[in-house]
Amino acid sequence: MRKGMLVLTVVLVSLLTTAVFGEWTLTYFTDEMTGQRTWYASSPISYPNSVMNFPYADACAWLIVLYNGENDLPLVLFNLIPTFSNTSIGDGYYLLSTRVKWNNSVEQMEFYQPILGNGLFFIDYKRATKMIRASKTMRIELNWLGNGLVYFDFDLTGASKAIDNLHAVYGKK
Repeated sequence: MRKGMLVLTVVLVSLLTTAVFGEWTLTYFTDEMTGQRTWYASSPISYPNSVMNFPYADACAWLIVLYNGENDLPLVLFNLIPTFSNTSIGDGYYLLSTRVKWNNSVEQMEFYQPILGNGLFFIDYKRATKMIRASKTMRIELNWLGNGLVYFDFDLTGASKAIDNLHAVYGKK
């Protein structure tokens, strides 16, 4: 009985540790027409710091890093199409300028969001990649329509290694 309880406790603690602390993963999606795989590195899931109003009550996000063979392309990917208050419109996309906190350093960064897209792409992708690799945490401040200022926190522990593994998939040394 005691041994069974100990095993159950260890398994439960392991699951909770993974759920609470998470880890960066390397995964892919497959183009249904060509069968081509596109690999990307992904943070653990992040939830907003406060409950949002309908229809965004179930919103969550991941920090994703894609690789196009030359550059890393980081973005914040949401499980739904977000709508922000402080955007300007371009030709098929929205532009957004907002604050991002890397560890304890806050800076203004620009993003673009394809219209009807669920991702926010860093415009200065090289700087963003450098900061993802060098930081332990990232917080993004978003002026979410109907919800005001909302914050998403991302754990960057293991991000640099995940990006290295992403490059290795594509043969970059």
